[in-house]
Amino acid sequence: MIPLCLVRHQPWTRLAGASAPSWWRRLQAWALAVLLAAMTPLAQAHPAPSPSPSNLSTQRIGDDVQSVTLGAELQVLHDPDSRLDIHQARAAESLWRDHPRPTFNPGFSAGAWWVRVRVHNATGQRLQAVLDIGSPLSDRIELYQLDPQGHVRRQDVAGDRVPLLSWPMRQRTPAFPVWLDAGEDRDLYLRLSTHDGLHEAITPVLRTASAQATHAGNESLVFGMYFGVLGGMLVYNLFLFASTRGAAFGFYVLHLAAFLAWSFTFRGFALRYLWPGHPDLNNQILAASVGAAVATVGLFQMHYLDTRRRVPRLHKALVAVTAMNGLCMLPPIFGFYALTFGLAMVAGLSLMAVGSVTTLVLLRQGSRPAHYMTLSFTALSTGVLLYYLSVLGVLPSGKITEYGLEVGAALQVLLLAFGVADRLNTLQSQKLQSDRQALAAQTALATRLDALVRQRTEDLEQANQRLAALSITDELTGAFNRRHFNQVFAAEVARHDRHGTPLVFSIFDVDFFKGYNDRYGHQAGDEALQAICGAVAQRLRRSGDMLFRLGGEEFGVLLGTEHTVDGGQAFVEELCQGIAALGLKHEGSAHGVVTASFGLVLLGPQDTGLATDALYAKADERLYRAKKEGRNRVVAA
Repeated sequence: MIPLCLVRHQPWTRLAGASAPSWWRRLQAWALAVLLAAMTPLAQAHPAPSPSPSNLSTQRIGDDVQSVTLGAELQVLHDPDSRLDIHQARAAESLWRDHPRPTFNPGFSAGAWWVRVRVHNATGQRLQAVLDIGSPLSDRIELYQLDPQGHVRRQDVAGDRVPLLSWPMRQRTPAFPVWLDAGEDRDLYLRLSTHDGLHEAITPVLRTASAQATHAGNESLVFGMYFGVLGGMLVYNLFLFASTRGAAFGFYVLHLAAFLAWSFTFRGFALRYLWPGHPDLNNQILAASVGAAVATVGLFQMHYLDTRRRVPRLHKALVAVTAMNGLCMLPPIFGFYALTFGLAMVAGLSLMAVGSVTTLVLLRQGSRPAHYMTLSFTALSTGVLLYYLSVLGVLPSGKITEYGLEVGAALQVLLLAFGVADRLNTLQSQKLQSDRQALAAQTALATRLDALVRQRTEDLEQANQRLAALSITDELTGAFNRRHFNQVFAAEVARHDRHGTPLVFSIFDVDFFKGYNDRYGHQAGDEALQAICGAVAQRLRRSGDMLFRLGGEEFGVLLGTEHTVDGGQAFVEELCQGIAALGLKHEGSAHGVVTASFGLVLLGPQDTGLATDALYAKADERLYRAKKEGRNRVVAA
């Protein structure tokens, strides 16, 4: 199921439809030319070129800098009425604003946007560079290259509303050549316009010609593998459908075909290789393939889950929303892309909602196929949510939001493929079981059931073992949790009292950890805890050595009986030094790096009769003393 996300309007002159007679289009062009000629005397003259703005950021490119991401260095200007030309935009200094993020995402906004940046050739020779916009779906992008005096040296246009044959460079994403003389500065002005009010997010990158060639080659390799996998899955499932004639398999094949068409068009390869001279056709197929992909997944779900028999009321709702998505294939044919976008968003989300409810109901009924549908809906819903939040400006654009929709949809296709395979295996198993029941004797049946029970018992035991391991392990750090500590600590204290074995127990706490979280963020804090636990666990190699997470940034170390009392303190000192040796930067600490303070309890054969609470309190009190005495140390007595 793929929501419509990348459809565009045609110009208003397209309202008559793509099938308007050629004489009518020529008459419109003639009337427009006459109108423009009449208005020419009234047009204001362009302002005279002036020196380049002094506050414009300059980005170097050369032998040592092969690629520069320009997003965070851009200045942007909104032209809501689309009236400014290059000279007027350049002269409107008060309207330009700095752009702090690497991706520029205007989202839904009226008019045009101007983007500018200055680049500098840091080499001693003439340099060929390439400005790559990064998005194959921007409607129209015009690049003006100005010298420091404000003269336009070159002007190019590209975009998915412009025939690829007119692009300055024929790549899947709009890209522009930028020639720079030795030591030359050049101001790059981009004008972004759209027909439907939805501007695509762009991540402009300036690369040398060789770096751009390498980038394009790597992209072709990755996408080639991606489309190859999808194509292989399509062919394989087509053979499955031909052999089984199952409706669910047939609709899955149609869904794969629609998804492959959408993905190939969505990433700019269709315009690049299939119809470079027909951008309108490209947008029509992009929009129609979305409706087809969503409608076919609805049909697949109905047959795969057998909703007509198992949930008849929800089946009727599924039929309605599936038909709604099928109707979304019609508006693009007549050029109504805004209508397509609105309908597809409502229809796609409606199918997701009804499909999710249906799957959950069947999941509660114990339906095996519902498990695969649940996973696939989860993957797709996550990708859809990330994309729409990015389009609406709630989330910043980035790699996750840019590719989240495709990754979620691809995971959905893959999970549904597993579901189809499982369905085929289930059908084959059912047929085989029926044959055996008809031919085998009661003894053979009893043997098979006994083997099945043993297998189920083994699976249950393995599952119990996994659950037992999870129940005593801290999810973040991999150390044992507090509940397991309470059990083990009490047992070790009891053994010490009975046999006089050495007992070495330490509590350590990460120094200034709250300040670390406040300064570097909770994600960095989690990563620091994981690194610290990894460093400590790496040194706990003897049997009986155990690491526990007691809570927050507080941990406990219990050493096995192989350690002596004298050697135990030296070993804990090594743990303390090992944490500091990680070199995790901490500007809020006097030591400059992340450190830990240790409170250590050492019990010899004569030290018996102490309760676990008292031992814990001793270690905690010594931990407090370690912090009071300057931290990053071990206090044993």
